[in-house]
Order: sequence, then structure tokens, then C-alpha cells
Amino acid sequence: MMSDDPYTIYIALDSAQKAFGEIYMDDEDSFDHERKGSFAKANLSADISTSIRCEVEGSGEWIESQPEGVEHIERVVIMGLGKAPKKLFVDSVELEFNYDAKNQVLVIPTRKSISALKD
Repeated sequence: MMSDDPYTIYIALDSAQKAFGEIYMDDEDSFDHERKGSFAKANLSADISTSIRCEVEGSGEWIESQPEGVEHIERVVIMGLGKAPKKLFVDSVELEFNYDAKNQVLVIPTRKSISALKD
């Protein structure tokens, strides 16, 4: 992965249509994650019947010091989704998406700036 490149989040649903994972983020340069605790971790959980959530933990000082647009999520790919959703929203903004019924894959390109550093 290149520094400052946006993320593509891949979600592989289990038989209950749920998934979880995490993204670890630091400055990718120093050992401040060990010395100063300067890092963040985004805990991702998906329950297709309700929502996809991102809860961020780590150094609030480091998180707040990151420039706007850093740790950007460019797209979300959900695999194993039995049918297409009618609509998708982030912060009350409707999102466009593409659904491949044959492969049961939903791709959500994010036009709105979505950061992995924000809940």
C-alpha cells in the first residue's frame, strides 16, 4: 500500500450476513505508535439487517492532528450479499452503488469524503 492512498474496504459476509474487522493506522514512518501511542484503530462491523459501523479508538491527539482527507475510504465492497439493497445512506446522504447478482457483490463508491478516522 502506498502512503496516502485511499482504502478499499472488503467485507466478506458470513452465513448470518455479518462480518467484522479492523484497520490499524499510524504515521507509517516513525515509532511514535510505540513511544507516544500515536495511532488509531478503526473497528468495523457489518450486520446487513441493520448497519455497517466504524468505531475508532486510539490517540485522540494523533487522530485530530491528521489533515482532512487522510485515511480516506474510496469504496466498500460487500461480498456474499444475497440481494441488492433498495437504498444506502451515510449521514442521511443517499449513496450510489452497483450490485452484481451473479456474484452477490455490492460495490459502493464513496463520493463523499469518508474517513476511517471518524466514527
